[in-house]
Amino acid sequence: MKSHDGVRVVSRLNVLRRTLRRLCLLAAIWAVVVAATGGFYFRIGQVPVSSRRPWTALLVAIAGLVVESRVARRLGEQSLLAAGWQRVRSWYEQVELRWRVWARHQYVEWSRRLWPRFQHVGSLVIGLAAVGLNVAVWLTAPPFWLDEETIALNVRDRGFAELGGTLWFGQSAPLGWLVLERATLLALGTSEAAMRAVPLLFGIALIAAALWFGRRWMGSLGTAALVLLCAFGPYLVHYRFEVKHYTADAFWALLLPALAVWAIEGDSPRRRLHRLLIWWTAAAVGLWLANGALLVTPGVALLLVVIMWRRHGRRAAMTTIALGGIWLAFFVTHYEWSIRPALQSQHLHNFWAEQLAPASDGPIALARWVVARFPMVAMNPGGTGLWVTLWASAITGFACSRHPFVGLVYASVPITALALSPTVPMHERLALWIVPALYVGVALLVDRAAQLCVVGVRRRQWLLAATAASVLIVESFLLADVLGHGRDELVGARWSDAKHSLNDRLAVRWLMRQHRPGDVLISTRLAWPAVRWYGGIRALDAPDGRMRDGSLMYEASYQADPGCLTGQLRDTLASHHRVLVYLGFRDVPDGFDDLLLERLDELGAVVDLQEFAGLSRAAVLDLHVAGSEEITFRLLSRRKMEESVPLGGCITIQRAVLW
Repeated sequence: MKSHDGVRVVSRLNVLRRTLRRLCLLAAIWAVVVAATGGFYFRIGQVPVSSRRPWTALLVAIAGLVVESRVARRLGEQSLLAAGWQRVRSWYEQVELRWRVWARHQYVEWSRRLWPRFQHVGSLVIGLAAVGLNVAVWLTAPPFWLDEETIALNVRDRGFAELGGTLWFGQSAPLGWLVLERATLLALGTSEAAMRAVPLLFGIALIAAALWFGRRWMGSLGTAALVLLCAFGPYLVHYRFEVKHYTADAFWALLLPALAVWAIEGDSPRRRLHRLLIWWTAAAVGLWLANGALLVTPGVALLLVVIMWRRHGRRAAMTTIALGGIWLAFFVTHYEWSIRPALQSQHLHNFWAEQLAPASDGPIALARWVVARFPMVAMNPGGTGLWVTLWASAITGFACSRHPFVGLVYASVPITALALSPTVPMHERLALWIVPALYVGVALLVDRAAQLCVVGVRRRQWLLAATAASVLIVESFLLADVLGHGRDELVGARWSDAKHSLNDRLAVRWLMRQHRPGDVLISTRLAWPAVRWYGGIRALDAPDGRMRDGSLMYEASYQADPGCLTGQLRDTLASHHRVLVYLGFRDVPDGFDDLLLERLDELGAVVDLQEFAGLSRAAVLDLHVAGSEEITFRLLSRRKMEESVPLGGCITIQRAVLW
């Protein structure tokens, strides 16, 4: 009986539960319809029917759900509310799972596609900032000094066909680079900024090449290190603002080995030969623009031949050599027009003879000479006093590079420099073409150490991680030292109006404003280029030391011999009225400028004297005015009397001609 009553109760409760569910559904629909329509009102006979409040129907639905849940609990079954929540939760979990799978896949895909592009963003920012700073300094256009004036005079006063052969003032530069300078001069004029545009562009190209090299063969930290070194290496910075070809040397010395590695990595023999043709063509073009391109080519070419022989046999090696015929044809022509005159220059030979490796002193003397070069090259042009760290880092970087061909090819550059040291000085600016390879070696070590540090941390190999971190710390000190010198070079000296304590631009232009036809112009041998450049005196205007307006140009020098002719200066100037003197670059003993002005002051009177920067002095003398004992050039000078150096001997002068 009890069992029958229980079944009847359960049956009734199930009927009630179904009724409540229908009621909830109808109430919910009613609430939605009222909310959507704004309610309704109508009559059925005399009975008004209206519904304007959705909340009433919603409350009925909620109440029905509450009662239905109580009934379901009584029956031990799941309520409508719980079932709905379970469905919503299950749907959410499925959506979340699908989202996670999709997001993980997309993350991996984005990382694969975008990370190689964006991991070097920091290096790109560094490069762009360096370019901006270089352009800003370039626009300030400080005056030229001797080294720039001598090469600029050759570019200004020679046609394109005359740029080959022996240059004036003992100068030498690749013929293609001189042609670029001449074309820039004709297009933009003779301002300092225009004449320095080509060196600056090669300097910027070096930064771009470093960024490309890093993106292809190194990680983000190694790339940043290489870009920083190439952007702020002090002597790389220095020559971006001088009319010299050394930035072109550095650019080609970095680019050609990189192109050689790119050629080696071709994915098929045919592709490698195609790339080798491109490399030989680039090397042929580069040797016309930079000595660095000429000097790195022998070592790199030898490696290419050996690698092609080992990979594809003798035929591929012979093909590589045959492709070098392009380079050989360019070399022979350039040698005849540009290189041989430089090699035959007695002035250049005497200037650099002490910096050449000893040829006949035996292997021990040669080894000592090589060892002595390491600290010298590290400081200038390497830009750091930490010479052991620089060379050790470069050699280690070559040995442990991720890509063995990269280290091998760039290691050939300093080896080539040592092999050529009997004929090519490893000294100061002439060794600048070695610096990019050394910087690559340092960057390769930084890159490898960063990689091993990450691997050590991930695998919990703490000794490996600590060793790699120690290497990174040592390299950071090296980078800081190089960048510190580069910052001083870029931000400090380049904002002044003087170069090497000279301001030839202001001094010579002031002097030439005082110039009258028939005046005598006197300067020293190495100060005359400044007068010719800033004074606008072209080679054709004064081939024999006489200007077209009759003014004579004299070169003053010092003679310490007690038996010298003390009256030569007086006799030479006896028939002249006025003398204009410029004393700039110091190629004479201390005290020479005071001695010259004293001797001229004795012949007449200094009517005006101007001093610029630290060493530039320009004076105007009237020889028809008797000198005064009360007023001398010393009273017109802003220099202190105790700064002058007493100097005996004689002043001799001769016609200032091109040499």
